[in-house]
Amino acid sequence: MTKKNLGILLLFVSMALFYWGYHESQQVEEPVAGLLQKDNGTRHILYINTAAVVVLLIGGYLSMEEYS
Repeated sequence: MTKKNLGILLLFVSMALFYWGYHESQQVEEPVAGLLQKDNGTRHILYINTAAVVVLLIGGYLSMEEYS
């Protein structure tokens, strides 16, 4: 698997993580807790979305064309 193919795969993984975070946020009635707020049982949604952003950035970097 080349570096570009791995990056594209990570982009699809990030889409799945974003959908998982969205699905989890639709299951609760109260607002999702932020980093500096008191945890009300929804902090895991913030962690899912943060992981999705990190995977998106890494996948975007790996999937870029290399120019010499």
